[in-house]
Amino acid sequence: MSVRKSLLISFGEKYTVLLISIASTMILARLLSPAEIGIFSVSVAVVGIAQMVRDFGVTQYLIVERDLTRDRIRAAFGITIVISWSLAAVLYFGRDTLADFYSEPKLHTALSVLCFNFILIPFGNPVLSLLRRDMAFGTLFRINTLTAIIRESTAVGLAFGGFGFMSLVWGSFAGVAATAALATLARPSQAWVMPGFREWRRVLKFGLPASATAFVSEIGASTADLALGRIQGFAEVGLYSRAMGLVNLFHQNIMSAVRWVSLPAFAADERDGKALEENYLKSVGYVTAVAWPFYGFLCLMAFPIIRILFGDQWDESVPLVRILAIAGMIGATWNLAGQVLLVIGLVRKVFWAEVIIQSARVLLIIAAAFHSLELVAWAQVVTYSVGFSIYQFYLGRNFNITLVDVFRAVWKSLLAAIFSVVGPALVVLAWGLTPDNLFLSLFAASLAAAVGWLAGLFIVNHPMRIEIQSLIMRKTKSSQGVD
Repeated sequence: MSVRKSLLISFGEKYTVLLISIASTMILARLLSPAEIGIFSVSVAVVGIAQMVRDFGVTQYLIVERDLTRDRIRAAFGITIVISWSLAAVLYFGRDTLADFYSEPKLHTALSVLCFNFILIPFGNPVLSLLRRDMAFGTLFRINTLTAIIRESTAVGLAFGGFGFMSLVWGSFAGVAATAALATLARPSQAWVMPGFREWRRVLKFGLPASATAFVSEIGASTADLALGRIQGFAEVGLYSRAMGLVNLFHQNIMSAVRWVSLPAFAADERDGKALEENYLKSVGYVTAVAWPFYGFLCLMAFPIIRILFGDQWDESVPLVRILAIAGMIGATWNLAGQVLLVIGLVRKVFWAEVIIQSARVLLIIAAAFHSLELVAWAQVVTYSVGFSIYQFYLGRNFNITLVDVFRAVWKSLLAAIFSVVGPALVVLAWGLTPDNLFLSLFAASLAAAVGWLAGLFIVNHPMRIEIQSLIMRKTKSSQGVD
């Protein structure tokens, strides 16, 4: 499958999952309180850290390994099972300690269920990695879409039934179970590979630094929820996590779509002996062309989006969304840097980059948590700035990619982003944002943003314009029956 087709399918999958998630979130935000969502967020933060240890770099190893033999696949599966099941036991027997630390008995109940996710994960995630390696994104589309439907419908149904925060917990478990079942149906021969350990040293050689990197990154990503839960309270966790969740719509759906395709694509280029610099800079140009207009629009229209999606009990999240959107703009310029470093074997450099970045994040967030939610959000802005500096240093040393090169790759994206926010800004100035006109203002601003963005791409002659034109021409020829 071509990179272009893979990317289109990946985008389609992420947008489909996004729509399902938005619909579910709109309902759950009205059925559950910020405190209930905060309890689930802290539980997920704990489980997320454990998952990074569980993966042990196997996901990336199965994608980038040049010579993936049967024994190496068996070793990857064997390591995944041993670590996953061990972590399930640790979480199960450690749930009382965590509940006591936060003085919240409900964490005990949540972790009692979530720990069993680790029993099922080895039967799904390695298969998904092999599908990514083969760029079988059509199959991944079907698996991930069905998983999202099962996960969100379970959560919503139980929330209506009065299960509170446990509706989210059982939804998570249902999603993991669905992934394992669907992966098995898609590739039963790979899902039921007999675990082995003959090539365990080769897997660990890659997996140990990769796992350490993911572990450090997850600690940084989870610090806000964990620190706020301890220092301020679960309602504050809920408000912050809802704001971060909204901002992460781009990262979790658009950026993850790009990353899902970019890693196997970069790895394929490296195996073929192709230079990576050009493709990397082109990818950054495409990402920022979409990311910056999205975050700019989010800054301007945070209030109507929050009020319409979640209701007035979440209004305190509005200033957080605006600040975190600035962090997202910075992150879009370097989110692919780690991918390109990984495929040339610089796993340890990625690890040390993440150690520096996440150490800064942890220290800044913990200090900020004693003051206000807004200061925690600004800590994220500083952290993303540190990340840009660190990865730019590595890109310069290993690929000779300078700041000038990055600027050349993104300056047209910046102009397109400016074009995209002019219309929404005029809507806000002309109508204001009051509870009486939120739907109309958001609709008009969205339309103006889309028109401005497309106009900007064509006026500045952005490379994405060519892709859009090519897509339109292919669709036109297809509709006319032209081969």
